[in-house]
Amino acid sequence: MGYNNSNLNGILRPIPQMELSEPCSQAEALMFRYPDAGCIAVVDRVGRPAGLIVYNRFFHLLTSSRNMGYLLRQPVHSMMSAPSLVADLQDKPEEVLQHAESRHRVLRRDPVLVMEGERIAGALHITDLEHLQTAPALTSDQEQPAGLSC
Repeated sequence: MGYNNSNLNGILRPIPQMELSEPCSQAEALMFRYPDAGCIAVVDRVGRPAGLIVYNRFFHLLTSSRNMGYLLRQPVHSMMSAPSLVADLQDKPEEVLQHAESRHRVLRRDPVLVMEGERIAGALHITDLEHLQTAPALTSDQEQPAGLSC
């Protein structure tokens, strides 16, 4: 089944941002404050994306370390990675999903950083793109089924 007439804006998630020199302890705090984001955008002094902290890899690095306290004091740039995929807000969802699926298997499920011009608009989760792809599109002449609505 194909995509309905949705765009990326409908499934975009807010993404917290932090600067390169901030400590990893701040990243940990942001993760608890924004659990659904899946990642943190690391930006330079003028707000341009410099990297990404992906929650699951960050926690794996922290918990597998013998010196978590030391890592939490390090600047976030020491634990960030380059975004594995950056999309534009105007991109078509099916194209973004296709690019995401063509990444290295380790990065395939990473959130996608979405830009609106020079500004970070948010992040996309691959599961949200997949759900959008399989969601049936209702036309104006179709009626929604009777019952409880969420």
